[in-house]
Amino acid sequence: MRPSPRFFLACALVLAVLVPTPAMAQTLAGEPLGDVKVIAHRGASSYAPEHTFFAYDLAIEQDSDFIECDLQMTSDGVLVCVHDSTVDRTSDGTGDIEQLSLADLRALDWGSWFNDTATEPNERFAGAQVVPFEEQLDCYRASNPRMRFHIETKSPESLGGAMEAELVRVLGDRGLIPEDGPNPATDLAIVQSFSRLSLEIMKSEEPRLATALLFAAPDGTNVTLEEAALGTVPDVADAMAPNSAFLAANPTYIDNVHANGAEVHTWTVDDEAQMQRLVDAGVDGIFTNVPDVARQVVDGGGNAVSAELRGNPADVDPLCPGVAGTVERDAVAESMRFSGLTFSAAGPAGIAGRGEFAYAPHVLIARDDTFADALGSGGLQAALDAPLLLTGADAFDGRVRAELVRLGAERVTILGGPDAVSVEVEDALTALDLEVSRLDGATRLETAVAVAEASMQESPSTTAVIARADGPGTAAFADALPAGALASALGAPVLLTDTATLSPVTAAFLESQPITQVVVAGGVEAVSQAAVDAIRGLGIEVVRASGATRYDTAVALADLLPGDLDRIVLVDGTTADGWAAGFTAASAATDGGTVVLPVQGETVPTVVQDVITTSGADVVCALGVSQRAGCG
Repeated sequence: MRPSPRFFLACALVLAVLVPTPAMAQTLAGEPLGDVKVIAHRGASSYAPEHTFFAYDLAIEQDSDFIECDLQMTSDGVLVCVHDSTVDRTSDGTGDIEQLSLADLRALDWGSWFNDTATEPNERFAGAQVVPFEEQLDCYRASNPRMRFHIETKSPESLGGAMEAELVRVLGDRGLIPEDGPNPATDLAIVQSFSRLSLEIMKSEEPRLATALLFAAPDGTNVTLEEAALGTVPDVADAMAPNSAFLAANPTYIDNVHANGAEVHTWTVDDEAQMQRLVDAGVDGIFTNVPDVARQVVDGGGNAVSAELRGNPADVDPLCPGVAGTVERDAVAESMRFSGLTFSAAGPAGIAGRGEFAYAPHVLIARDDTFADALGSGGLQAALDAPLLLTGADAFDGRVRAELVRLGAERVTILGGPDAVSVEVEDALTALDLEVSRLDGATRLETAVAVAEASMQESPSTTAVIARADGPGTAAFADALPAGALASALGAPVLLTDTATLSPVTAAFLESQPITQVVVAGGVEAVSQAAVDAIRGLGIEVVRASGATRYDTAVALADLLPGDLDRIVLVDGTTADGWAAGFTAASAATDGGTVVLPVQGETVPTVVQDVITTSGADVVCALGVSQRAGCG
């Protein structure tokens, strides 16, 4: 088939604009279709390591309209924000992301490589974590419901559409698929790609999502010569995203695309003068590594999105406390979530080098798969004003490393001996220049006493809380879950005892301390009358909080709360992963208004529901608890 005369005309036009002449340096005047958007390319990536919470936080502070995520998919199917298909350039690891699990990526340092001083890497970013796409969305939509996201898909050939399908699910779960879409001018999410095939898959999966076709120059496949010359918008795209060098050679392209009803978002522009030429030419969006510079240029052009509509907060809680590290929803993630709820934005600005920063100079660490050593930590969390984080017994979890950085930790106390938390984990903590110590004993009873002694040394109390240390199945933990939160609220140590008798090591502690009152968690099946009589024999008043079931006992403990009930943390009291929140949420109870109540996953016992209904308190649902429980 002979090419049409129109084809030859298109070729001539494109060849003409691709050969620069002095006249082409003059930018044509134009108008955007609507407001001009500042798009933070991989975050504020000239100032902080790309695609980390450091870079995204700064992009918000610099008042960006969009933040970008280059999507990769891990071997276990999690979407993460990483530009390259390998981890080699932007982490301390090697390998293809498609061959690595999210846990593998969590173990890497994504910040130390970054050099913003042209001399040595900035230690401020050491330990930065990979950012799962879901965490990016959840974090920045929480701080600004109007925040918008430019999302780039990659690798449709190798992933066979799995990335696009998962992206649709993630966006749909968060209400980011518009009812009457697509509209790139207003939609909160725009999916972009250099792959026409990927956008075809996106349109087949969800036609209401706005898409943008990225290209550097017409290649005859992704964008044809004729499409480039005439500003034609392919069916798979709702906006066009050409390289800024292409626009510099072909400024009429913007008007041509506008004439076809689509926006033009261009990449990647860091030079202020070039930004100004593009704004003058009528571009609709600018990808940039320096959003602060682009903000000034775009605002000066008179077509910016208003500050009110941008909606960015004046202050950002750095590194997304309570969201970062939580996409897995495991015990480690729960500990980070409750650390984030309690320690969100306070402390010396110098820790991060900018802004207010979450601050917890002292942090407790315990094992993530057995909780014997965490049983007695509630009082110590209150005494030290310290969160409890969980990590693997033999491997230091990368998420915890990142949380220690976020918290500005200086000291770490490990709960339990080397069999619980290994020497290798201790060495990894020491390597972070942290002051590391241990509280442990030969048994969980002795460890609880060691923890209680540290609590009393830091903050003496005349009250102690005692729960059982043994029992079949989950019985050993059932009463300690709510007891730890009460102890935190009271500023009291938590002790453990055998059911039948008062354990000698616990009795010796009570005799050595100025304890005048003990709250016993549970009925006689948990802590026998003989044990209670032995406590009274030491001249100590005993208050027993108990009920017919573990749920009644938890409510009885909640009734002893010294202040008004403001927040209820619901935990699944029947599963090991669910217990994690019960222990780690204790630091949130230091406000005197938080309790931990157990439920049965899908079922909220009547006695617990009555507390929720009558108190009007905020409800936080932990891992494994049905959202039907009325979580906030």
